[in-house]
Amino acid sequence: MYTEIALVFAITLLIAVLISGQTQRTFLSTSVLFLFAGILAGPSFLRLSDVQPQNPVETALATLALVSVLFTDGMKVRLDELRRLWRLPSRALLFGMPLTFIIMTVAAHWIFALPWLEAALIGAILSPTDPVFISQLIESDGIPERLRHLLGVESGLNDGIVLPVILILLQLITSETPEPLLMLEELLGGVLVGIVVPWLFIKLEQRIRFLYVGTIYEPLNAFAIGLFVIVLSETLHVNMFLAAFSAGITIGNVSSEVRAAFEGFGRTLTELLKLAALFFFGLLINLNLFFNSGLTYYLFAAIVLIIARPLAIYIVLWRQDIPNLEKATAAWFGPKGFASIFYSFFIFQFALTNGYELFNILAFTIVLSIIAHSSTDVLFGRYFQRAAEKTEAEEKANQESSPVEAEEISA
Repeated sequence: MYTEIALVFAITLLIAVLISGQTQRTFLSTSVLFLFAGILAGPSFLRLSDVQPQNPVETALATLALVSVLFTDGMKVRLDELRRLWRLPSRALLFGMPLTFIIMTVAAHWIFALPWLEAALIGAILSPTDPVFISQLIESDGIPERLRHLLGVESGLNDGIVLPVILILLQLITSETPEPLLMLEELLGGVLVGIVVPWLFIKLEQRIRFLYVGTIYEPLNAFAIGLFVIVLSETLHVNMFLAAFSAGITIGNVSSEVRAAFEGFGRTLTELLKLAALFFFGLLINLNLFFNSGLTYYLFAAIVLIIARPLAIYIVLWRQDIPNLEKATAAWFGPKGFASIFYSFFIFQFALTNGYELFNILAFTIVLSIIAHSSTDVLFGRYFQRAAEKTEAEEKANQESSPVEAEEISA
């Protein structure tokens, strides 16, 4: 079984590498490619896989990918930039995301008649946004820096912020006698380990002359610290996911050298794990879900994509001095990406009684989000690029005409 699946993944990876240049200029998306390759290999077509999300191999892959994503996302967080440009991201995170969560929770409870805790779990898992599926927009030269910062910071922080909520909800759903103090200890313990351990390692390296990282090992410095944090978290029985996220933030802000050395290696490693997880996610999806689910699934997905996020963002940006196009862009581009995929695996790890029903709701919405957002970011990116080029040309024309006007006045 695993040999055939590995072959399909290898072929998909080769195709993705060969068309990667085109994905930067067209509607092609490597993320969508891996998603549909997984669906192709799954129960809908080739039936190469009887993969079960509870299996140790699949669980380990999902855990490793999530830890990697949280670690690298945390490393992108710049506390100095947050202090300087905190206003818009903080509005999106502290007000926009909770409001989005509430709207989706009410919708899940109303449409699917789910208990409130399970409806809240659906809302929490779908709350984080992901910049990967709108990379053409984020990386466009013409996008206003204010909008780039808003989308980038929000998506970098929201998956770590919502994680404790998801874990608490899972404990409340699965435990007959929840222990809030124990849960709080595990969550805070993970944050503490993620802050203290990297800080100590980096400070020791900076102050002890004997400790010197060779050039070839520089990319592994942050990786080694992160690996130690994860293993230590497991040993101490604290939350490894929050530890990884906190460790990334700590490393990124304590040492710019360690962060920069890890950046290329970390980006490649995380991208590979993301694509593998996306492929595995596709293996779990039966394409009949999109034909036999009825209107309720489409209604919920429409509320998530068209109402929940846009309404919340428009409310929090209502009185802000921002052009309407930028507000519309921030409102539309709230893709449900890798964080939502990884968190959906928790449903099986915690053995929820109606896990497959909840997973199907999440998978249905996430797939539609990936398709909708990764196919429209190019349009918005091109528009902002043309607008920036037009503004630059007008400014250049004005500068060239100014000396001529000055000569005419003097004459």
